[in-house]
Amino acid sequence: SDETIASGERKDAMKKKLLIATDGSMHAKQALTYAAAFVSGGAEWQCTLFNVQPIMSQYLVEEAKTDSAVRTSLKKMSEQYQAESMATLNKGLDILLNQGIDKTAIELVSQERVLGLAKDILEYGRQNDYDAIVTGRRGLTRAQKLFMGSVTAKLVEFSDGQTVWVVDGDIAPRHFLIAVDVMAPWGRLLDRLSSLLAGMPRLHLTFYHVVQESWVEQLGTMSPETYDMAAKLARHEQEMSERFRQEATQRMIAAGIDGRHIQMLTPTKTAKIGKMIIKEAEIGGYDTVVICRSGSGRAYYSGSTSRYVADRLTDHALWIV
Repeated sequence: SDETIASGERKDAMKKKLLIATDGSMHAKQALTYAAAFVSGGAEWQCTLFNVQPIMSQYLVEEAKTDSAVRTSLKKMSEQYQAESMATLNKGLDILLNQGIDKTAIELVSQERVLGLAKDILEYGRQNDYDAIVTGRRGLTRAQKLFMGSVTAKLVEFSDGQTVWVVDGDIAPRHFLIAVDVMAPWGRLLDRLSSLLAGMPRLHLTFYHVVQESWVEQLGTMSPETYDMAAKLARHEQEMSERFRQEATQRMIAAGIDGRHIQMLTPTKTAKIGKMIIKEAEIGGYDTVVICRSGSGRAYYSGSTSRYVADRLTDHALWIV
């Protein structure tokens, strides 16, 4: 009936959408497995497996306009690329199905390359309003492990408002380390997290804010007025930390997270912020690290910190929000 159809449409509209970029590699398989484990955690998600076909030679495209033989060869090449792309997508589909994801919640999309691999992924995600884009982290040798593959790095660099998940290793999402700066506006971060994590009661969340060691050093002078200002800033930071803890806890509980699984750490700054985040992720038993893509002004978690963590964090999943 029309009423049933309308009800189904409303249900689909409420689903969150995950765009999973896959190329059939080991890294793509890890990203698929991580995404499947997350999606199966209880929330309503729609998954799109996305593959960008190899680029066609522009020279051959131009030649095909006037040469029928080239046109025939180009058509065969296009069909081969399409077939290989669909084979890759179907392998990804099998992984999701084996992880218990319902086939009706999975879509396969093969697309010719237009703007470039990373830009095509981002543009498709932007045009179709996906909640997050998932990709594997490239790099096999020790030297390569230090930095992400070029496509993944471009996805992070040019995400511009889109959330990107970079998966490195065989990881099941459960323990999240969420790096925050309570001295910068954090409302949009909580909005995004409460949306992405809604209906996932089994997750454990640790919010992580690094407290400034010395506001006097930050202000750069040693006058009595400086000490007075530094004391005020220190008190303000403490107050903001408590405000953030309360707001974040309330928002996450409202999203369905078990309140017993939420905590906040406020260590004193002893090293570079990015280095402290990575160290905590490694020693704290976290599988997923969440960090804001960029900050403003002198916010701790600036774009440079995000890039530092993105380049050097391995064997974890990283969310760039």
